[in-house]
Amino acid sequence: MEISFTALDEKLAERLDAPAAMVVLLTPDQGWYIYANDPGEMGQPTVLSLSGPDGQSPALYPPGEAKDDPLLPGTISNIFDKPTPLFVPLPSALGPDLEMDLRLSALLCSDTSCRPVELTRQVREAYPKAAGLTPIRETPYAGFLEQAEVGTAASPETSPPAEEAVASGELPELTPRYLRPGLQVGGLLKAVGLALVAGFILNLMPCVLPVVGLKLKGLLSGCHEQENEEPKSCFRRYNLFFALGILSYFLLLSVILASLDLAWGQIFQEPRTVLALTVLVFALGLSLFDVFHLPVIDLKTPGGKPSSPMQAFFTGALATLLATPCSGPFLGGVLAWALLQPAMVVAAVFAALGFGMASPYLFMAAKPGLLGIFNISGTWTMWVERLAGFFLLATCLYLLSILPQTLLLPALVALLVTAFAAWMWGSWAGPQSGRKKRLAVRGAALALVLGAFFWAVQPQAKITGWEEFDKEELAAEMGSTPLLVEFTADWCPTCKFIELTVLTPDNLAEWREEFGLRTIKVDLTRDNAPGWDLLDRLGAKSIPVTAVFPVGEGADSPLVLRDLFTAGDLEAALRRELGN
Repeated sequence: MEISFTALDEKLAERLDAPAAMVVLLTPDQGWYIYANDPGEMGQPTVLSLSGPDGQSPALYPPGEAKDDPLLPGTISNIFDKPTPLFVPLPSALGPDLEMDLRLSALLCSDTSCRPVELTRQVREAYPKAAGLTPIRETPYAGFLEQAEVGTAASPETSPPAEEAVASGELPELTPRYLRPGLQVGGLLKAVGLALVAGFILNLMPCVLPVVGLKLKGLLSGCHEQENEEPKSCFRRYNLFFALGILSYFLLLSVILASLDLAWGQIFQEPRTVLALTVLVFALGLSLFDVFHLPVIDLKTPGGKPSSPMQAFFTGALATLLATPCSGPFLGGVLAWALLQPAMVVAAVFAALGFGMASPYLFMAAKPGLLGIFNISGTWTMWVERLAGFFLLATCLYLLSILPQTLLLPALVALLVTAFAAWMWGSWAGPQSGRKKRLAVRGAALALVLGAFFWAVQPQAKITGWEEFDKEELAAEMGSTPLLVEFTADWCPTCKFIELTVLTPDNLAEWREEFGLRTIKVDLTRDNAPGWDLLDRLGAKSIPVTAVFPVGEGADSPLVLRDLFTAGDLEAALRRELGN
């Protein structure tokens, strides 16, 4: 944060009622930006204040540049992504021994993340006479100050009283009241009781009910067709293992949440966890359309034999995993209290949740005679499986929606690979195939899925060195500097594919070093983007397009690469045009 002083012109001094101003220059790093004092549709306002014995001097802020917000495409925000001066008028009464506190509050963001910035500086400057300062008209700040306005966002205070906090934008200490205070938990006994009820209700949540329904249908069908064992014993055994899977998952979850100090559902803030569950649910959906059959978690009605106990166990655990993003009735108050308690209390409450969710299956295990009242024969069961398959695919859409934007395309690639691997599994290694062939094909299919998953979740290297398109700057550089100009847009999947495969950080770094390239990105996401005219001048009406501008007389005849091309194609074009 750079601080300087400047003398104000007569007109500005009259406007601001001050002979001079303190200038605070904000300079975000490359690829980062700060929201303006008036941030627009989203973002946190930048607030600057100067505190002295006579109170605070309100800052003046130039308007930010209206741009498509990188974190929420389609939303316009006002941002500072270049060196921007903020101004604080200095009163004439300011003396040489006066200590002042300069405070800045801002939200610093990149294309993928944000972090709040709180800075405090003590400005111990002898107040110089106005005549000894550089006049504002002789500095690069004049234009900014002429556009600047007194900020609309209040300056931040440290621990303000409740009455002042509302006015300053800070929240006071709150004393919440609840619509149903009887559901709020204050002790272990009440927590366990409500957890049992909440766990039972989780079976009826839309993310759990299809899995539970399909598995019970499979167990009932398999036990009716059992030849070597009494159907009731079969029914009891598999219900017990299904319940054991639920209890085991809840106990494991309690250990994870207590040891890592996480909230319910917070594990779904980890993109790798979300993507892994998406791939699994997608595969389960494909299995319900007869693309292939999973050996451990098979939701289809078994043909001629019941599911194994391990299948029942893992399906119970899967049903609980799908319940984790849900928050049914009674659950909020239970978790709000339990997750602040010691680990043993957390485990006890989560065990009660598990028993609540497992209670229907424990009841059926205790009453195996219930098997006789279910008549599930008929072709209608196939239609139930198909509908459940569509529901699971819809669940994948929800899971994809909570992934970071930068992970969406890799996730879709991983799902495409999963679909191909499922087809391999089901078509290339059927029951008629030998054991070695089945193992080889299924091993290859599994390797494909794992490879696609780990490729998708690897940290995406940030492509640095791209410059934003500026028509005047491009015109000034043409002919003297080799230029690589890429046209892209958020709605262009082929452009994103080229960025992932051709315009990678390693390739760009190598080409910049070898050819002395300047790389310019033209974003055409919006209809009124300034780069459309340049695209038209290149004789193109669609993207992706990448243009290589050579130096010298041929600069006005750039080489254009359209649609899909490889890194080899682009490198050959660079060597041809730049002569290396």
